[in-house]
Amino acid sequence: MAVFSHESTDFSEFPDGKFQYLEISGVSLGTNTYVTTLTSVDNAPSRAKLKTRVGNIVISTTRPHRGAVVQINTPNIIASTGFSVICEIDGRINEEWFLYSLLSNSILQQMLQRSSGGNYPAIVEDEIKKVFLPLVDEKKQLEMVKMLKQNLDELKKKCAQANSIFIEAKNQVFEALGLSFSDYQPSIFSYQKRTDILEYGIYCNPHSAYLNKLFESLRSSKWYAGHLEEFVDVNPGTDRSSLSEGSAVSFVPMTAVEEKANHAEYKIKNYRDVKTGFTIFKKNDLLWAKITPCMQNGKSFLASDMPTDIGFASTEFHVLRQKSDQIYMPYLWVILSEDHILEAAQGMFSGSAGQQRVPDTFLKRFPMVLPPVESQRELADEVFVALKQANQIREEAEKEWTAAKARFEKELLEG
Repeated sequence: MAVFSHESTDFSEFPDGKFQYLEISGVSLGTNTYVTTLTSVDNAPSRAKLKTRVGNIVISTTRPHRGAVVQINTPNIIASTGFSVICEIDGRINEEWFLYSLLSNSILQQMLQRSSGGNYPAIVEDEIKKVFLPLVDEKKQLEMVKMLKQNLDELKKKCAQANSIFIEAKNQVFEALGLSFSDYQPSIFSYQKRTDILEYGIYCNPHSAYLNKLFESLRSSKWYAGHLEEFVDVNPGTDRSSLSEGSAVSFVPMTAVEEKANHAEYKIKNYRDVKTGFTIFKKNDLLWAKITPCMQNGKSFLASDMPTDIGFASTEFHVLRQKSDQIYMPYLWVILSEDHILEAAQGMFSGSAGQQRVPDTFLKRFPMVLPPVESQRELADEVFVALKQANQIREEAEKEWTAAKARFEKELLEG
């Protein structure tokens, strides 16, 4: 039914030194949407290799059952080697029907069954080729696609409405604070000059100027109060003396944290199972992702509803703990989840491409704008009311979309 492509790039088709990179985390699960990252050829991740063309379908080979499957709709996208690329399908098959069939639960479960590995099962291309896909006639394919696309359009419409409500509430906070940030523009250096600098062993972070400008804006506020480390402890120690091997603690892997939603799914674990290799934190701490792309995507949350007093999370989080009554922690979450601030944080990235992290220095030296704490509370509470409303809209939309996918799958299996 399908032909796979293995064409790789040497980046010669990008004379300006920039390309759009698609990694697995850039694919919205099950909705045929994706975002790419504008990436410098000089700092290209080692996995940025696969050429794609408009109409190609890419399938994540890591945890394939999650549904990171999408059809490419823009030219010159370079995909991670964590994908398999389908470049051609049987002429009897409608491309969209084929895509949505790949996203059906029965197909995704087949991929999981053909995968190997524990917590991060992976499937090889030869096993993808063995997945069984029931074929319906062309008229039925078109009817199924029409039904599902109508529901997908409704999902996107409602999600856009939810995002608008939330973003507007956050914008009002920064307007009330008298803060306005310009959008990020690439480095003042041309990419050719940047290449010359790198040849001399000098690293030029294209976000540095933007970071400095944003910090200057924060420090110029009439409510500038000092550095964040004066009001919270960053990555503090946590007393474990009350924990025994069998003590129940909360566990939060990175995948359990939603983007820009202040929400995490907690699992209960025994202390013995998580006491090493993870980051310890306490109830009411704020956790903020430090690794790309989770940081830019806004993975952070307040552990205010954690079911236990002590939790353990991915080591890719920074932990912030209140130490001053001058700061309201939900207000801090609103500030640190703002898009321009997440963009600016890249100005302090360290590490190799694809594994870059924001050091705790960014948070410790972050210029805090702190109006009276009662004002912080009012501003943040308005955002959280909007966030709750937005989440309700999303949940309703997701429920309708799940029902539509179930109808598609029923028709797929009945043939």
